[in-house]
Amino acid sequence: MSAIYQKISTAIPYLFWASISLVLMLMFIELPEKQGGIAHVDKLVHVVLFAWLTGIGLLTFHHHKYRLIIALITFGAIVEPLQSWLTETRKASVYDWLADVAGIVLCILISAALSKLQVNK
Repeated sequence: MSAIYQKISTAIPYLFWASISLVLMLMFIELPEKQGGIAHVDKLVHVVLFAWLTGIGLLTFHHHKYRLIIALITFGAIVEPLQSWLTETRKASVYDWLADVAGIVLCILISAALSKLQVNK
């Protein structure tokens, strides 16, 4: 194993936990009332954030991928009602949670496709 690869693989768990912290902070920021803009862009943000968390999580916890997936689905489900309870401008949304799950599934599908490409080489 090269020294660079070892340094990167050592840093990935820190990146995962930093990403979890960042997502938590983002989900509890008070937001002003939405005025125009792109419809449902917040759902795209949820998809991207949870795809990122899943990708970094799979690299960090590759021996526990099913536990990771369940944990991330649960994390998204817990954060939604907490937004309503702990902020004044955020509301729980089952659609936000479904976007979280869509991000997780998207990353799993991409990961499976990339694995299949490597096997075929």
